[in-house]
Amino acid sequence: MSHKHLHWASNRTVSETNQFRVLSSELSVGDTSSEKGVLGFLNQISDITIAPNCSLKLQVDKDSVIVIIPLVGFLEIFENNEAVFLEPSKYSIKIIAANEVYEIRNPYDTDHVNFIQLNLSKDIFIGNSEVVLGEFNLDDNRNNLVRIGLDTLNYAEVYMGKFGCKKESFLTDEDSFNAYFFVINGSFEVNGMLLHPRDSASFAEINMLDFESLSEESMLIVLISR
Repeated sequence: MSHKHLHWASNRTVSETNQFRVLSSELSVGDTSSEKGVLGFLNQISDITIAPNCSLKLQVDKDSVIVIIPLVGFLEIFENNEAVFLEPSKYSIKIIAANEVYEIRNPYDTDHVNFIQLNLSKDIFIGNSEVVLGEFNLDDNRNNLVRIGLDTLNYAEVYMGKFGCKKESFLTDEDSFNAYFFVINGSFEVNGMLLHPRDSASFAEINMLDFESLSEESMLIVLISR
């Protein structure tokens, strides 16, 4: 039996100082707080903004795969005194051990940076190294889904896309699957649910994810578990 649940952007958990803001989305389907969520491999999705010349130190409470996707501006990611530079249209996938600290810095003097962080279960990682850097081009693939981490993430499918107004797309399978749909910019109608910027929705045991962009330059992230 299929289930769906809408997660309003205004209901996200907020952690904020004058140096950063972290907005974390809930993941469960239904109203029972004990539910792990529609996607067993997705621990958390966070929308993070860092002020100019500031940094944010993060850690996880269990071994995890961390996916960082810059949306606005360059990022510097520090670990063990080594820096990785990321810009929009690139991403980082990295194993982070429990209680390991990593730091993300905004190198700009006047501009804020914004990025999405996915916290995923460690067992989905099948890369050959502990850090995988990749890139994608949403403009050249406009109105289509672009898969991220194809050769790195096992059984977890992560997609991004940029769509024009009134453009439709869908994912389908004869076997049922679970999905998590997150709106970055613009608005979408997804399986009959209206989502605005930073809203998200969970879908369990579905055979089709059907969505239409309702504005220009609409952007999304979709995660699938089959």
